[in-house]
Amino acid sequence: MKLEEILPFSIDCEIENGVFVPLLKKGTALPARKSTIVTTISDFQQSAEIHLVRRSDDETHETLCRLLLSGLKQLPKYKSRIRITVTAGTDGLLRVTLTDCAGKTSLSQVVCMFDEQSFHCTNGIIYGKITLRKRLTQLITELTRLKGTMTGTSDPLLYEEIESALKKAFYARTNGSYHELAAMHTILGTLIGEVSSRLEGERNE
Repeated sequence: MKLEEILPFSIDCEIENGVFVPLLKKGTALPARKSTIVTTISDFQQSAEIHLVRRSDDETHETLCRLLLSGLKQLPKYKSRIRITVTAGTDGLLRVTLTDCAGKTSLSQVVCMFDEQSFHCTNGIIYGKITLRKRLTQLITELTRLKGTMTGTSDPLLYEEIESALKKAFYARTNGSYHELAAMHTILGTLIGEVSSRLEGERNE
């Protein structure tokens, strides 16, 4: 059983005051990858929030994720550029990477494009859960590997957060509902992005 291999809605990015720009259009064949550049709107911004939404035929926007990219190189407005790269897969997951083009800051996260009703309507709810569990296992493996590169004293709060998230992920993988699986994808994806960015920063120091 497979999900439809075309995107059933558009994926947009909000750039300023309710203005949206399309990233992936409805009907795009999956898997699909797209990158675009946005700029800051204030002088010397240290961070930027990226709001990604899915847009239906009636122009309704539903939030997929809000990502905060911190540590931007401080430049005058419109001079600081952020690359947004999205990859939509047939597994129902959207992989998002944000990169500060002028610096070394980046952030990656995995989010679910569909809610439970969407999976059900496409006759893909069983496939969706199986896929999410398989992907969650991969995220658990990757976060466990990254945790092994840390010490409990380097950042004790982050270390404890990782340990707690892994315990919840192990439970969700076996007993979790669709929404619990989806939530753990987001949590683990965020932690992996944060740890990877820190390790990259340490290597560049």
